[in-house]
Amino acid sequence: AAGGPDIPPALVARLAPGGRLVMPVGSTRTDQTLVRVTRRADGGFDRDELGRVSFVPLIGKGGWHDGG
Repeated sequence: AAGGPDIPPALVARLAPGGRLVMPVGSTRTDQTLVRVTRRADGGFDRDELGRVSFVPLIGKGGWHDGG
């Protein structure tokens, strides 16, 4: 698992109705919140913040741009 600046849209798009994605998200690599996104039956999404965490940085497409 890795944290990023936000949940990449490509990952959210893969969720089936009732599907969930949990990922650490934050404006910096050391200030992150565990976020759960759930796809509703109507195709919309619910986003819940579950608490503060600290994970390794997500790199590559959808992650931190400097790769470090």
